[in-house]
Amino acid sequence: MNHQRWIALHCGEETNALIKKHPNAFLLLTQISIRAKWKDCKISNLKMGQSWIGDYKAAGLKSPRAYRHAQTVLKKIGIVAFTGTNKGTIATLMDSSIFSLSQVSRGILDDEQRANKRQADDEQRANKKQAGDEQRATNHTETKIDRNTEINFEGNSTIESTKIAELIYQKYPRKAAKAEALKAIARAMKKHDSMWLLEKVDTYAKTITWQDRNFIPYPATWFSQERYNDDPEEWKLPTNAPLKAVLNPSETRKGHEICI
Repeated sequence: MNHQRWIALHCGEETNALIKKHPNAFLLLTQISIRAKWKDCKISNLKMGQSWIGDYKAAGLKSPRAYRHAQTVLKKIGIVAFTGTNKGTIATLMDSSIFSLSQVSRGILDDEQRANKRQADDEQRANKKQAGDEQRATNHTETKIDRNTEINFEGNSTIESTKIAELIYQKYPRKAAKAEALKAIARAMKKHDSMWLLEKVDTYAKTITWQDRNFIPYPATWFSQERYNDDPEEWKLPTNAPLKAVLNPSETRKGHEICI
């Protein structure tokens, strides 16, 4: 017997709230429910409650951004789980509080359909439990990483951050007080992109070659004072500066302070 597929829309507070607050998420959920498999499909390798998605226009959404936000909403409230593959995105219905799959209309069930519905419900609960177990395992792993590995703003581990800080230090034109310098660099990396800092240091090193090294600030001072934010024009040789005095600190005017 060839049964038609149906989806049931449940009228209630959850449905009304989703439509009112997140209409795009409701449109995407509708598309997922319409496409969802009633039972495991060997041809598509999709399981019951799963469907392929990806075309935001087919879901009635206006832009990829609206599509991604709708995904985020459905994932956050736990109605749909999304899995990325090399063929596209698989959406899995995790909750039947708004849409549920059915093989019949008007609530008319024969014995075979009742058995199929019970089996489908059991499979849906099993899929939901499996997804929940996988999510808990992921959360446990992430918690373990958080406890044992310090993560910086770019997602790099402490070891990777140390290597980047070392590279920035090596680029700086004066090597002094390394331990304090690395601490200052690490603090700067929490505020700014590490590659941006590296480029700033590289520009400074190439621009300040005219200056006697004793007049170049210690790296700890330079980074603590956020001198990387200076106008690069300030790093160039002053047009009215006595070149001899600039290049030879022993012959500078008495009282001239060396910045360290």
